[in-house]
Amino acid sequence: MSRRNSFKSYALVGLVLLPTLNILFKKLCVVAIGPRTYAGVGFSLMHPGAEFAGEVVGGLQ
Repeated sequence: MSRRNSFKSYALVGLVLLPTLNILFKKLCVVAIGPRTYAGVGFSLMHPGAEFAGEVVGGLQ
């Protein structure tokens, strides 16, 4: 294989590999950050705690 063909193959690997890694990294970040955000914010919004136990809306029971 000549030197020119090897440069073309490296360019092709770069064109295919880098966007793929970028997409995989973004998907990994969503999976890594999502549950932590839900645990910190979402769960406490859905289940506010003992001070709201038994109340349906506002102060109504």
